[in-house]
Amino acid sequence: MAKTYPAIKTSMGEWDYYSMRVKFKDLEDSFVFSSSLGDPNSLDAVMQREWNEGRSTKHMAKFLTNKPDRFFGAIVVASLKLKDLKWRPIELQPEKLANIVEGQKNPETPSEDKLGYVTLSDDDEYYILDGQHRVGSIKDVIKEGTGEAGFSDEEIMVLLVQTDQNVSDEEMRISYRRLFTALNKNAKPTKTEENIIM
Repeated sequence: MAKTYPAIKTSMGEWDYYSMRVKFKDLEDSFVFSSSLGDPNSLDAVMQREWNEGRSTKHMAKFLTNKPDRFFGAIVVASLKLKDLKWRPIELQPEKLANIVEGQKNPETPSEDKLGYVTLSDDDEYYILDGQHRVGSIKDVIKEGTGEAGFSDEEIMVLLVQTDQNVSDEEMRISYRRLFTALNKNAKPTKTEENIIM
């Protein structure tokens, strides 16, 4: 069944993307691990690092169940199709747009074509490009029933990225691999002394 999510349409560099608000319980129905795409023995199917189930189900799941101040950053998802993605902007009348920013210093006028709803196609697979261990830990907590009451209704931001749809499947895969690398290769863990100070 197709799912619809409230979203903001955004652009950066060559990328168009949608910032969607998604409930934890909808993550499993809407998004898959990249390892499920294509032949697992083919290098062509590799879209990011291998998922370590233990990392999700041990330390990260424990963090979700023991921390009232738990917080995860946005998950990044992608698709090799996106041709059937439906974007429905919210129709705002000009006077309502003006009222939103009235009295603000240096206001940015909201754009009526940037705020709306994304409906994901049933015929496509939206895979987790970045954040598979976060999603794995959320799914584990829901499956094991170890979360607080209402845990599955908590929400996370999902960024659905969209590359040029007029290129070959191979070029799309290369583009998404480069994005994964850009998101991860410069990430540095904090030092022990920094952890103590913080």
